[in-house]
Amino acid sequence: MGLRRSERAEAEKLYIGSEKSLDEVAAETGVPRATIGLWSTHGRWKEKRAQSHTDPYSALEALERRRERLMLRLDKADAKDAPRLMDAIYKCTSTIECMEKGTCSVAVLLAIFRRFAEFAIAEADHATRVVLATWIEKFLEKMRLEASRDKT
Repeated sequence: MGLRRSERAEAEKLYIGSEKSLDEVAAETGVPRATIGLWSTHGRWKEKRAQSHTDPYSALEALERRRERLMLRLDKADAKDAPRLMDAIYKCTSTIECMEKGTCSVAVLLAIFRRFAEFAIAEADHATRVVLATWIEKFLEKMRLEASRDKT
């Protein structure tokens, strides 16, 4: 039982921490694809992967890994698959450039600010944390309102 648990943990970590497909995780771990599929469904791996990529830095790293894998696949692709892969590589590259230049959406900037706020709150004493949390929530709400007004 302990071996299965460690295999499951390894497979989950591999899936969530990368852009590998369930097939790739099964091949790499040696666990049958059907078992990986069940573990993924029961463990809600897709949701966990999506949550792990909400941080802009994690998203950037994931995009870079995806682009690298796509370029490797392009090297081996036939004429039918090459245009689709080139389009995916272009989209990844464009998004990476946007993130690196800082021309990202308000949502990304808010995520960065929230990350800083979590750091600041963790470092402060209780009284300061209460004040910081209040200010941060007010600021974030103001930013959300401004962003929604800009969309209309």
